[in-house]
Amino acid sequence: MFSRFIFWTSIAIYAASFMFYQALYYTINSPLFIVPGMQIWRLVTAPFANIDIFMLLFGLLSYLMRGYQIEKEKGTAKFIIYFMFLSILSQIFMVIIGFLFIKAFGIPAMSFGLWTMTMAEMTIDSLRDPEMSKNFC
Repeated sequence: MFSRFIFWTSIAIYAASFMFYQALYYTINSPLFIVPGMQIWRLVTAPFANIDIFMLLFGLLSYLMRGYQIEKEKGTAKFIIYFMFLSILSQIFMVIIGFLFIKAFGIPAMSFGLWTMTMAEMTIDSLRDPEMSKNFC
């Protein structure tokens, strides 16, 4: 199951960051590295990177319940395609926002963790059923 892969990969990158800080450094989504450096792999690895234990736990708890449900409904192959498409699309969006923040305010903005996937899922669900968005509050 791909949801298990998401779970174990997130935990492995977090654990590796204790021994090798570069493990986290090379996985986060930062416009300063993606735009001029063309480090495109960061669009794929950013959802698995977490900088602290609370981010890891809340990210896994918030997304994996929904991920298991989607994987059960669509099947593993379709869920992998769905996850990767949504992940890359949301990370590209975060690169654009981060790059604009750097240009406008001089603040380096980065993206990492499953929270972008959670927000993308909430947006899709709210667009699909506007009444459901009232349940998020």
